[in-house]
Amino acid sequence: MSHEKKPARTRLRRRKAGDVQQLKALVWHTLTTLEIELRSESDAPETDRAQLCRLAHAISQASQVYLRCLETSELEKRLQVLEKVGTQPLTWAA
Repeated sequence: MSHEKKPARTRLRRRKAGDVQQLKALVWHTLTTLEIELRSESDAPETDRAQLCRLAHAISQASQVYLRCLETSELEKRLQVLEKVGTQPLTWAA
């Protein structure tokens, strides 16, 4: 009876939660990559229409995510301003 060593279990580390700016950069990179792919596919001598549709759909979906990131980052900026103003004492104009 042989006693083989079992491989040690390694714990998977969770990544830190990202923020909106990181997501925005990632989605923008994805959009530019998809755009390059779409251009090269459309310029190919034998264009695969199904692939063009998939790329167009992916660009549409990524664009929606990017727009949501822009909206969220704008709202975060406005909220920070409001929180800063909220901590200052109110002064009444005479």
